[in-house]
Amino acid sequence: MSKEQVYKDLSSLLNEIDGLPLEEAERRRLHGMISDIEQHLDSDVQADTEGVGELDIGDTVDEMVARLEADHPAFTGILRRIMNTLGSMGV
Repeated sequence: MSKEQVYKDLSSLLNEIDGLPLEEAERRRLHGMISDIEQHLDSDVQADTEGVGELDIGDTVDEMVARLEADHPAFTGILRRIMNTLGSMGV
């Protein structure tokens, strides 16, 4: 999957988030997570030099998937695909 496809998937996630019945704090957290992922994609810095920021995103994604998977499988499926792609890209 290319970076362009990841950006398209992130856009799809934003649309999904806006349609989910979530509390506003959780919605903001998801938007922030997507923003963090976009920053990693936009960055010219390699993932291994970013350290903690990378780990925080992975932890946040894992937590979100675990909480939302049963009720929102389309959302979590897209999110997993993005994270797998980013991992294979070294981001």
